[in-house]
Amino acid sequence: MPLVQNLVASYKDTRNGLIGMDYSTKFAPWLAFGCISPRYIFEQIRKYERERTANQSTYCGLLLSVIIEGRTGVPFVDANMRELAMTGFMSNRGRQNVASFLTKDLGIDWRMGAEWFEYLLGEYIRLWVPELQQIKGGYVHTPWALSNATLADANVTLGSTYPLPMVMAPEWSRHINQKPNRGEAPPKRGKGPSYTPKQHKNRGIDFYFSRNKNV
Repeated sequence: MPLVQNLVASYKDTRNGLIGMDYSTKFAPWLAFGCISPRYIFEQIRKYERERTANQSTYCGLLLSVIIEGRTGVPFVDANMRELAMTGFMSNRGRQNVASFLTKDLGIDWRMGAEWFEYLLGEYIRLWVPELQQIKGGYVHTPWALSNATLADANVTLGSTYPLPMVMAPEWSRHINQKPNRGEAPPKRGKGPSYTPKQHKNRGIDFYFSRNKNV
């Protein structure tokens, strides 16, 4: 059935069509009435791809490596990816354009791109703050949230090998502070990693978007 074969081959590009016959695969009614099985369709598509054309996802790994290395031939994309690799930094506009190029133009799963960005998470800090190099993952951004044992494993002593934060907005800690166990009193606030001067209190982005700014 040439028509069906063509629709299968072009499904990725035509699946969102609404009018006409040249979109989707038109398998739905045949599947609904049991005229054809999902397994048969699956095996026939695999056979078709082997004989006629490989699915584009076969090349996702190769395409992704070209993007990672900044060799796409699109200067703006390449510049951003090389900057990311060299500095660990990419502007907001750069991230938007690179993500769009990855997912919309090349059709690569966004999670594959996200994995590379997450792999580089914290490399900028580790480059310029070498005393934190041994802290793993995204915790390098919030070393004060780590236990003393974890810090010791990374050869970090807050207040000695690396300073305590001189100021900490409430918004920085709300995602990492754990609630006290039942029957346990909440920790007292004082000077140290959890201390916030009054002039900085409630001045994060949540404050400016709240209806009552007197809280």
